[in-house]
Amino acid sequence: MKLRHLFFIAALGLPSIPVLALNFMPRPETQIIDDYTINYFSFEDGDRRVEYGPPNGWKCSGSPTKLTLEDPQNRQGLAVFTAIPVPKPSPFSAENLKTFKAVVQSLLPAESQNVTITEATGQHTIGNREFYTANLGYVFYGQKFLVRVTFINLDKNWLQIVCSAPTSQFEAFSKNLDSSLCSWNWK
Repeated sequence: MKLRHLFFIAALGLPSIPVLALNFMPRPETQIIDDYTINYFSFEDGDRRVEYGPPNGWKCSGSPTKLTLEDPQNRQGLAVFTAIPVPKPSPFSAENLKTFKAVVQSLLPAESQNVTITEATGQHTIGNREFYTANLGYVFYGQKFLVRVTFINLDKNWLQIVCSAPTSQFEAFSKNLDSSLCSWNWK
């Protein structure tokens, strides 16, 4: 089994969650504007539609509960999007940063060694969305990895984005992913 699959089998072994409105089963869409073709995917979010344009050339697969992105140029890089219910009270409040760190660490494979949280931030806002992020380094079967976990408040649930790649490839991988996140659009 490929290393990236071992990581995400462990990382996404979360307790079962109630059915959420956000459905990550991607539907390919195309829009042509002045002879320029734009390829993107759409998803259901209850009675609304979400559009997302992943980085060019990346493979996209999904299910009702998660969306997985793979960069063919980075065989061990993987980004996984899931929706989790908004707990009451929120474990990601500025007062509860310790809990946030524990949640993030629980997403790593059990065999991880030398785990270090390089950065964990409290609440930030972009537009009207609050989000929290943490960067971790770890060693998995002798190979160094970096992972960034981001939680974005979508009101009904949190969008959890786990971005992981070998340390030497993480910067380029995460930069490509980050550039695509601004394409999320609710209609």
